[in-house]
Amino acid sequence: MKKQRLLLVLILAFFAGITRGYAQCTPGPNAPAAGVAYTYSTTESGAGSQYDWYVTKNVNILDVPSILTAGTMFTVDGATPYHNGASGVNNIKITWTSAGIADGGPFYLVLRYKKSAGTPTCTVENIRVTEIKPINTFLLAIEGGMLNAGNYVATALSNACAADVIGATVTPGKSVNHAYNI
Repeated sequence: MKKQRLLLVLILAFFAGITRGYAQCTPGPNAPAAGVAYTYSTTESGAGSQYDWYVTKNVNILDVPSILTAGTMFTVDGATPYHNGASGVNNIKITWTSAGIADGGPFYLVLRYKKSAGTPTCTVENIRVTEIKPINTFLLAIEGGMLNAGNYVATALSNACAADVIGATVTPGKSVNHAYNI
């Protein structure tokens, strides 16, 4: 038991020296957060253009059986068709889910673009790929001591151990209530 307490004190002391690190939790289109809609687009346009947007985890991005179905890892706005070259548009709006975040990726967002052009009329094709690594934006900051001139310093209370959690209940869709052995 004493070894466990010593280990806990050492871990707490380590984290007490760390102030904050938010850089890894900055969401954006290539590092999306769950529940936030991101619009991916191309400037390619014109008459006869076809856009086929899809997501895969396979580095062989043309492997059709590896194309993911929208719904589990991400959802797609109905106004921006998914994996439909005949009715696709030059942008797609994707909302990544918590399952996509838990999976960790990487995912590859693929755009297969086709356009009829030239004389004789030929169909030209191009492929663009964006690597997507969803991130967990939940951050639990553990800080000890008091702030003094920009630095945390130990106080009598920072040397105390946290109380044990003796109960926890969930209010669906709202919060988690904790009970501590105080």
